[in-house]
Amino acid sequence: MDEEWVQVQRKQPKRERLHAVAESSDDAIEQQTSMELQPSQSEPTDQPFFEAVRELVRGVLDEWTSYQLAVQDQLGGSRTSDKDKWLGDVLAQYLTDCDNKSMDSNELADWLDDILDEEFNLIVEDGSLEMVAEKLIKEVQNMR
Repeated sequence: MDEEWVQVQRKQPKRERLHAVAESSDDAIEQQTSMELQPSQSEPTDQPFFEAVRELVRGVLDEWTSYQLAVQDQLGGSRTSDKDKWLGDVLAQYLTDCDNKSMDSNELADWLDDILDEEFNLIVEDGSLEMVAEKLIKEVQNMR
């Protein structure tokens, strides 16, 4: 069976904004004295909205088969469960901080792809990454 490989040039994500939210899970985890991770040093200005987005993100991550297999198999190392909580928080923070006009599913998919590769040693090639990004953005836009 022949497989055709297509090289895709990805749009460069807005790294300044994305990495300001999530520099490194290890840094974020180390800065916490307890394992209850916080999305950022400052509290979100709209705490109820942030909590609703965090609940949405957690639900989407919990339903995402590729991601859950990586978490269950501890692909992120001994701190995989901490990284899982961290990802939910930084993703919720990112979605809360963006306005509807600046939300881009391709940018979010690229950012998630980088995080999953760097933190969980996971490369998602089943198309679910893009679907997750689109779903999150659509749902957050509907919540506003």
